[in-house]
Amino acid sequence: MCDKLSCDRIGVVERSQHEEYVTQHLMNGNQMDYYRLKHQKECYSKLLNYHIDVAIADSSSADYFTQTKQYCQLEVVGFPFGKTDFGIVFPKRWQYKLDLDNHIMKLKEEGEIDRLLEEYFQEKYCDRKNSNNGIGNGFHLSQVYGLFVVHFGLVAAILVISILKWSFIDRKRNGRLCSSDTNTMTQPSATNDRINTNDTISSLRQRRKVPQLKQKEQECTEERQDIEQLATTIL
Repeated sequence: MCDKLSCDRIGVVERSQHEEYVTQHLMNGNQMDYYRLKHQKECYSKLLNYHIDVAIADSSSADYFTQTKQYCQLEVVGFPFGKTDFGIVFPKRWQYKLDLDNHIMKLKEEGEIDRLLEEYFQEKYCDRKNSNNGIGNGFHLSQVYGLFVVHFGLVAAILVISILKWSFIDRKRNGRLCSSDTNTMTQPSATNDRINTNDTISSLRQRRKVPQLKQKEQECTEERQDIEQLATTIL
């Protein structure tokens, strides 16, 4: 039975069905110096005090005690083995035997026995506590809220940077266009007296475009003002 675990670290209650089962089915005639416990509840106290590493206990009792507040650090592992039967012992020809049978039957019919079983063996205090603490249960609400804040913060930062970049590129492009148009509009015409007739005709055509160039310059100015106002609002 003992392999990697030392035999004296295995707790077994003396003069119990567990000791009898271990002796007959697990030891196979070999001597095993296991840790002898005085009573059933000592299994759990010795485990908490690190006197033993494993205790062989009744499965129903183990399920109950490991779900109490005092023993939440313990758990039941593996599958039940052996066979356990429970019964009520009373003197022969006991005068209240019939009354006891009737009351037990009544409790079963009313579902009271099932309710008690659910209360003490299916309602897991320690499991509920672990669930409420978020163990193995995903993120807390505060953690999820923090993730949303970080996510939307990054999205907002990327959006602002993209808008500023677009505004800078568009402003630079419009600035070059407007500068080119202005230079074309303000070219000097004082040398028209020294050029030939063809140059004079070309200059006259250019003067006719002056109103259009002024209108274009005004549109560029208004566009610059709109971009500057947008950048100021974002910042």
